[in-house]
Amino acid sequence: MTYVGKIAHVIFRSDDTGYTVAVMDVDNPKCPRERCITIVGNALSIRSGMKVKVEGSWITHSKFGDQFKFISLVPMLPIATKVKDV
Repeated sequence: MTYVGKIAHVIFRSDDTGYTVAVMDVDNPKCPRERCITIVGNALSIRSGMKVKVEGSWITHSKFGDQFKFISLVPMLPIATKVKDV
């Protein structure tokens, strides 16, 4: 499963392992429940406001509930706009 969206905020990150827990605001959710999702996985370079594409699967944590465990996280670069000549 794949999601694209913006990192709303990072909840936890281990500097030693890169394990990260973050909330992601999903672009074009398939259902309202998926608008803001908790994502977990290894990513040292993730930060709030970053647009990313994640691939992975849903898991249920015994304490924290449903989480999307990503195996791939790719930053989405902004699309350049054409600059008008002056």
